Amino acid sequence: MLTEAFFRQSPWVGSDIKALAVRRDQNWTVTVCVPALAGHLTTAAEFDDAVTAAAAELTTLLEQRLPGRVSVVCNTRGTRVGPLSGQYFTLSGSAVDYGEDGLVGRGNARTGVISGVHGAGNEATFGKNPVYHVGKVGGWLADTAAATVAERFARTATRAATLPLTGLTRGKGAQILAAARRPETAAADVVLIADTDTRNPDPGLYRALIQRVRDGAALAIADYPRHWDEANLTNHLARPLIAATTGHNIPQPLAGDLAVSYRALTAAVHATAALPADLTAGAAGYGIDALLLLTAATTGPLASVRVEQPKQHAGSFPHLPAIYHHAVPVLLHLCATWPPAPAAPATAPAHYRTADRELTAARLHTMTTTLDTVTPRPVRDTPQWPEPLEQAWRTVCSGAPAAEAARQLWPHYLRRVRDWLTHGQHLSARQRAATLAAAHTRLHALIHTGAPR
Repeated sequence: MLTEAFFRQSPWVGSDIKALAVRRDQNWTVTVCVPALAGHLTTAAEFDDAVTAAAAELTTLLEQRLPGRVSVVCNTRGTRVGPLSGQYFTLSGSAVDYGEDGLVGRGNARTGVISGVHGAGNEATFGKNPVYHVGKVGGWLADTAAATVAERFARTATRAATLPLTGLTRGKGAQILAAARRPETAAADVVLIADTDTRNPDPGLYRALIQRVRDGAALAIADYPRHWDEANLTNHLARPLIAATTGHNIPQPLAGDLAVSYRALTAAVHATAALPADLTAGAAGYGIDALLLLTAATTGPLASVRVEQPKQHAGSFPHLPAIYHHAVPVLLHLCATWPPAPAAPATAPAHYRTADRELTAARLHTMTTTLDTVTPRPVRDTPQWPEPLEQAWRTVCSGAPAAEAARQLWPHYLRRVRDWLTHGQHLSARQRAATLAAAHTRLHALIHTGAPR
């Protein structure tokens, strides 16, 4: 307790401090594991200096209270060299960053699913760490509450038909596809899919989306301006690739708020069944957005509904790896199997709406640290973006698995995002839009003037 209280006086120290004290006769060895908070330390050497100084001060303090000789060592696996991602360096101040949240029986989910990388057991269904994990009983209560809310919603008087969807497999795509397969959905001419992360839902937008489909569109999707440091997957990859390979220049193809005709929704269900086996998990997750858009385009026109205010939603940057590895393989596969789009006229450059806002040094540091954590290997002498994207698409066109092409593209994409964040902060809104438009045009030229498929 003394060790933890001592370290918590330092602003750079996280909350999940562990200490192990061993006594041999009159000799004490105290080993401490101390997490650092992002934004306070910038290098591994600086982290090591802070830990070493704190250990020396704590040694003096303990020697005044304990009989005998005292030795304090901290973060014994740490090193002064290498990236901070190799240290106990966290955003939350604890091992929650790494999924190590201290629950009992972590291989035994309350829904009955056992993780493939943990053994089965008969551990308790409550958590042992009330700070970071409320336990499976709390999760069960959340499930029960969600089912109760859904049931009450279904009983609420409304002009629209309501359908409670409970007990579904987790995953955005899995739940949308499960709803699409329900017989009740067949009675709908239009299906509205609203992004539950949206913090400023607009009923007027939902009505406009539905009306565009009723006016003849197969799919209508929201066109929000996005803050320049957001929508990285859309702006750097999804939008330019879809436009270059299909001819559909949709500003926000992964917007999340959309309306779709029942015919187009049925086409998405059939397209999912026809996907290669290694892409079905992606379609059941974040890959559903690209799947809905591109399969709808085979059944009728696409439409965008312009929104003037930036979308307000929960941050997706911490989920970047999952979103990418779900969506990009599906996107590459669908774009590679699409007939080549006609070349767009040079007089019609793409227009990107990048809403301006300040990117603080602390937020930038957090974002780049996240990128360092998930980067599989350094990328040296990488081709200028979007050449790696064009190469990945062409690789899939030649018959390579889309999932493997996406894995090869991953470090290049991370490099692009990092460069965009670090350099984009010094650009004006107009310069950022022009930079995105130039890469958009460049990808179109590469795909339409490069080697044939």
